[in-house]
Amino acid sequence: VQGHGGPLKYGLPAVTAARSEGVPSIIALRSDYPAAMAFTYSPLMRLVAGVLWKYLFSATTGIRSVSPYIARFAYDHGVRSKVKVIPNKENLERFRSVPGSDEIAEVRSSLGLEDIAPDDVVYMTVGRLIRAKNIAAMLTAFAQAAKTRPGLHYLIVGDGPERQALERLARDLGVDSRVHFLGFVDHERLRVLYHLTDVLLFVTHYEGQPRVVLEAMLSGLPVICSNRGEVCNLVAEEVGGIWAERDSVEQIQVAIERLADDSALRSRMGTHEGFTPEEYSLDRIGAREAEYYLQVAERGVATD
Repeated sequence: VQGHGGPLKYGLPAVTAARSEGVPSIIALRSDYPAAMAFTYSPLMRLVAGVLWKYLFSATTGIRSVSPYIARFAYDHGVRSKVKVIPNKENLERFRSVPGSDEIAEVRSSLGLEDIAPDDVVYMTVGRLIRAKNIAAMLTAFAQAAKTRPGLHYLIVGDGPERQALERLARDLGVDSRVHFLGFVDHERLRVLYHLTDVLLFVTHYEGQPRVVLEAMLSGLPVICSNRGEVCNLVAEEVGGIWAERDSVEQIQVAIERLADDSALRSRMGTHEGFTPEEYSLDRIGAREAEYYLQVAERGVATD
């Protein structure tokens, strides 16, 4: 049970139907749900959601979490024995491989990025343009850094309800010529964009284990990310990137400026020393998923 609506939207009907039909079910925990509820729900809605989560955890047969950090939400509900931690999987070779010059030229042309010079420093954020992604704060920090650094560019990949407001903010800040709103970009072009980019800027309000960060790390990019939540468990502070307080435009700005001014630091952090990509390979994670799903099927319907 998963999807953009989360287990509360899809899980209730799915788990209830599975239970009534005697079919095992699995809840997939992929986001920082306590942080998400604190950010988006009223106190009353959080209370209601807590009751629904308690039911889901008791009624489902198994719970798959993408990380130990995300799994703590289920542990807090006393269902540790049902939880299996299996990270997201990723196509390692797709993002490790360096695109050819023809691919790079085609993407630059089709996305209108010809004005970015080879020596310019390019930041990129990938995600839905919604308030939870904190793009307004990152855009404001970028604009402050760009005042004294003419060679900075910011790619914003994705679409959503905040797009018009963000485009207006870029104009108001005077950086609309250096902030490129690219909309939805398919995975093949996104793979190339990582290799046109110098830094992933990803100081969001909350996340699970986003593929965007894994893809950027595989592509050799340092990451500026929030100092709280699951992402900073992936990105080692001062090793693979810089942590910043998500509510501090100043801290985000300082991180942008540090990496803009120090190419050696970008190169060092882009190696992500200590990161083991093979832990996320399609084969390895696929085998773990298959094994767990078979175990759940054999376990049958939850009775607690």
